[in-house]
Amino acid sequence: MSETQNEWDIMANKYNKVFRPRFVPVYNEIARLVAVNNCETVLDFATGPGEPALTILEQTATNKVIACDGSAGMLQYLKKAIVPEGKELQIQHLCNDKDIQHLRSDVVTCSFGIMYNSNLANLLALFKTCAPLLVCSVWAHHSTVPFLRIVKSASSGTLTDQYFETEDASFSLWNRDKMEAILKAAGYEIAEYNLVELPMEFASPKDLMEFCEDSEWFTGPSKEEALARAKALMQEYFEGTSYKMNNHAYVFVAKKME
Repeated sequence: MSETQNEWDIMANKYNKVFRPRFVPVYNEIARLVAVNNCETVLDFATGPGEPALTILEQTATNKVIACDGSAGMLQYLKKAIVPEGKELQIQHLCNDKDIQHLRSDVVTCSFGIMYNSNLANLLALFKTCAPLLVCSVWAHHSTVPFLRIVKSASSGTLTDQYFETEDASFSLWNRDKMEAILKAAGYEIAEYNLVELPMEFASPKDLMEFCEDSEWFTGPSKEEALARAKALMQEYFEGTSYKMNNHAYVFVAKKME
């Protein structure tokens, strides 16, 4: 966990600036599903700078959210948040995934974080001890997530469709059939699987790429080369001076099978 933790500590400020406001539709959908299922206590895993934890507290009748993350750099933003009156926000810094096994809630929520876990089967088993319900978001097929495709390709050098299909866990495992199979093997059944559109606009390639310019994601080219490649890739998708793109994610509800 330490390498991932350090990486997200480095990227925390720019993640909070670049992507947190652009992921709002996903946070809203997770909060809606938490409300529909009448969840009073929520465990928000991999909360990052505090989402969807804060959206849930603001938009639903949920009384308590336990917000967990392995990155102290991410959690520093959550610690500055204003919690709605009468609501409780408990913040927990995780040194290990097992740190959540003593926590109990009505639902575990997670915005994209489960995709980057190196041992998902163990993580899902831990979730089952915490709550009977999961409400999580995952990316759709890589061809419908242009912003992440551009970031990864530009920061790592030229990546082919074959790479995205077979090597990149943040894409390759998350089509619907595979997600359902993973959850079924872990003892869950899908109750809902909803498509969410994430429209994004960037003034320039630099605005997109600054998210990871200080991170270990730049494993191939220099920053200058990465920006040039990002610009070329973005121009393949768009025309004009504004870079607009529509991305797709899924938010699913999974129930623990008895």
